[in-house]
Order: sequence, then structure tokens, then C-alpha cells
Amino acid sequence: KEESVVGFSKDTPIKVLIIPFARYKEDWDSVYTKNTTKYSHDNFMYDCMYASLNRDELFAQIKVAEIIIIPGGSEISLAQHLPKLTKADLNNKVIIATSAGTNYLSRSYYSNDRNEFSNGLGIFSINTICHFKPETISKVVSLVELNNLPTFPLKDGEFIVVYE
Repeated sequence: KEESVVGFSKDTPIKVLIIPFARYKEDWDSVYTKNTTKYSHDNFMYDCMYASLNRDELFAQIKVAEIIIIPGGSEISLAQHLPKLTKADLNNKVIIATSAGTNYLSRSYYSNDRNEFSNGLGIFSINTICHFKPETISKVVSLVELNNLPTFPLKDGEFIVVYE
């Protein structure tokens, strides 16, 4: 949370795009509402946007957004509702991604829900396992062997900051 506002002015609203697509559609409104305050700071102003399902509108929102929040849920749901993004689309943006959002942006990840390895968009040149438990250490080894990229087994509540 603290890293998300580095370099932003307290005098100008920060444009934040919230993409709730990893959850069931009936939960999108509550995910949006929750995330309008979850990462906010009392001494900063925010202009929050609810991600559009319309591809052109969404890319216009991404273009003006300064912070993009992609909460957790299901990587499959993200893939169904979110057009493929590239590094160029997210250049110079602060990205806050949790769980499925993190996995989806990684090169490769292990899904605890589906008990399988999958490829993400590769926006970040890392591998991830969210909700890591020591009994899945063999999955970390397999991810490293897959592509020899930095691999992050993230326990609940842990986070990393990646600069690319």
C-alpha cells in the first residue's frame, strides 16, 4: 500500500482503475467498492474508475489510469473478461495485483485451486504461487525448472514489489 503512492502528488487526484473481473459477476460491485478504499491513503485524493467490459473503453481507461488494481479470484475469469494486455499497455503504471491478479500477470504460476501449472500474460518476468503452503514446495521447484525465472511463493498476507 505505501509503495503505491510514491511519486504522486497529494494535490491532484490519482486516477485508479479497478478491474474486478476475477470474481463472479454478481460480486463485481462489492469488489469495486472494497478496493476504492483498501489501498487509499487519507492524505491523497483518488478518482476511481470501474473497469468497462467494452474493450475500447477499457483500453481508454487503462491509458489514463495511474494505478491499476486487479484483485484476486480466478485467473480463468480474468482471461474470459479481460482482453490480453501487454507490457506496453501497462507501461509507467502502478499495478496492485492480488492472488489471481498476480498469477495472471506472471509468466507462469501454480494454481492451488486447479492443482495445475499455467501460463500468465508474462507482463512480469516472474513465476508465482499464491497462498503458498510448505507442502507445495515441490511446485516451487517445478516452476523454477520450467523457465529459470525468479519464483515467488507468496503466503497469505505476503507481498512483493516488482519494478520492470
